[in-house]
Amino acid sequence: MAEYKITATDEQIAATLSTLALPVFFGEATVKDNLNDYNFIYYRPMQIEKNSINTFRQTVMVYLVSTLSDLDKEMQIIELMDSIKMQQGSAAQYNRYQIADTDKWINVVAYPFIRLIKRSC
Repeated sequence: MAEYKITATDEQIAATLSTLALPVFFGEATVKDNLNDYNFIYYRPMQIEKNSINTFRQTVMVYLVSTLSDLDKEMQIIELMDSIKMQQGSAAQYNRYQIADTDKWINVVAYPFIRLIKRSC
């Protein structure tokens, strides 16, 4: 049976991002998470592809959700992920969404990061 060595585990990603003093979620953040202030981070795998005979590349999306733009936190996310050997896959995308039945907006910055998974036989 093959064993896999991953560049950065989900636990390492969560621990690293939590240094930003925001709630961090795997998968999706939901209403049950009591997110009243709309300031949090969530991440999830998006795709995986074979890179070579024994190596795979997995894209992990990291989302910064906030009510205010925060360039410092945006830059810190890139540097933190780099510190655990997660390379930015492409440019981050900025989105704005209106909170239902209000005149308030949230900002969502989506970062694609790449982690490698090596298979050993």
